Order: sequence, then C-alpha cells, then structure tokens
Amino acid sequence: MFTAGLLFVVLYNFAAVSASIRGNCKPSGGTFTHPEKLLDPLVEGVQKRVPSHPSYDCEKERAAYTKIVLDEEEMRNEYPGVTFTKDLTYKTEKEGHSAANPVELIDEALQSWSKDLQEIQATTFGCNIDSDESEKTTTYTIGCLFN
Repeated sequence: MFTAGLLFVVLYNFAAVSASIRGNCKPSGGTFTHPEKLLDPLVEGVQKRVPSHPSYDCEKERAAYTKIVLDEEEMRNEYPGVTFTKDLTYKTEKEGHSAANPVELIDEALQSWSKDLQEIQATTFGCNIDSDESEKTTTYTIGCLFN
C-alpha cells in the first residue's frame, strides 16, 4: 500500500513538472522559432524571483508581444482589457542569423531585471519575445507585463 501511494505521488509530481509552466498558452506569433523554448524557462525564472510568485496570464503574453513589436498605444487598442502596473523589456543584439542560445538570452534578461523583479508585487504576468534580423545581426527583444 505504501509503495503504491509513493508511486502515485512520484508520477503525479512528474506529470505536473512535465506540463508547460505557461499552461495552455498557444504561441502568440512572432518571429522567434519555438518561443516556448525561451518562454517556459523565462516564466519559471520570473516566478522564482518575484516575491509574490504571480500566476501566468496568456492574454498578457499576447499583449506583451504587441507592446514589444509595436507600442503601448497599439497594445491598449488591441487588448483593452489587459492592464499592467509594471513592464520590463530586455533587448540585445547578437551576431549572425541563427537562433541564439535560449538559456543565455534568459540569463541575460533575468540578470538585467534582477533588482526590478525583487521589487515587483504582482498577481499576474505575461512575457513574450521577438527577433529581428538585419544583414549581419539579430536583435532579440524580451518583454514582460505585470499586474
């Protein structure tokens, strides 16, 4: 009996960890190939660093993409129900056109936001990424909205 109970707990926890930390959020567009490879670990990193441990909001994910690609006014027009009290943006340029190392991009963004993340008091947040290629470089922009 004890072994069956222990097996259930182990399998339940494995299934919970295996699921996307972003829940059922569908990739919301953008030019970054396989955004979940960056967004899932980014979301986990943000949740660990924000003292209030906010939950993830798919609508804010979509709004964050609009905000980093266009601007705040367009985001508010397209997502009038999305509110936020804090937004963070990280932008970096890398040589070449191949996809950057997602772990490196996440670490850089979280490091640049470290002080801000410790001070945020939010209940929900959403993040997204965009990449823009020029002749010899690729510019990556990562943004998160908090409320």
